[in-house]
Amino acid sequence: MRIKECMNLYSSRDMMRERMINGMLTIDRFEGEYALIRLNKRIFHIPKVLLPKGAKRGDRVRIEITVEEEPQESGKE
Repeated sequence: MRIKECMNLYSSRDMMRERMINGMLTIDRFEGEYALIRLNKRIFHIPKVLLPKGAKRGDRVRIEITVEEEPQESGKE
């Protein structure tokens, strides 16, 4: 398989995975200060303060996690 074909295949898989994940994140319920977010058969506890005001059970949410390109040194100036 050519490099270009491999890259296209990889991109297609990433796009499918992104669409699949984005479509399945749902607020399952609230417990105390946390929203329990369902992704497939797993539940993740997310602080309610990170959700938009008015978010309720059954709402679909999108969560984006990124990595800094140049991490800052913590505690050093």
